[in-house]
Amino acid sequence: MRDHPARDSRPARTSLRRSWAGHGRLITVEKDPLGRYLDDVVRMFADVSIPVLPSLLFVLVSADLRFFGVKSGAFFWWMSVTAAATFVRGGWVDPPFTDVPGWVAVTPVLVALRIVAFNGALLLAAYGSGAVASAVGVPVLAPVLAVCVGVGTALGFPRLAEVVYEAADRGPA
Repeated sequence: MRDHPARDSRPARTSLRRSWAGHGRLITVEKDPLGRYLDDVVRMFADVSIPVLPSLLFVLVSADLRFFGVKSGAFFWWMSVTAAATFVRGGWVDPPFTDVPGWVAVTPVLVALRIVAFNGALLLAAYGSGAVASAVGVPVLAPVLAVCVGVGTALGFPRLAEVVYEAADRGPA
């Protein structure tokens, strides 16, 4: 197991988490599995939600309200990518195609990658799952496809981040 500058592997290897102690002070505390899970859910919800705000706004104002429509596809993607990323960050699930545990670090290059990749995946899940489900004629397939895209996004993003970080670190060819 190795470290990578594009990855934040410490939370996956330890039960210590940073916590707010009031008046601008941060402390490190050891948390039980439930506390780690809750801490990681909050962190991953913010990590996923902030970059996808443009797409969420677009889906909110452009789509009609049907249960198996675009908005529900976006919601199912959003919740599944948050849940899967939580398990990756906490070290309960190892992302495929990499030997580094944990979630993606926060650097300028990787924040830009989050904006592009997460918005694209959200729009694919929201519009693509509904389109495939209506083409097949099985509307209940739409949320299932959106969840599959969300889990795939969360599991594939750490490896994509490593590749992009290494390419950006090398500079132009």
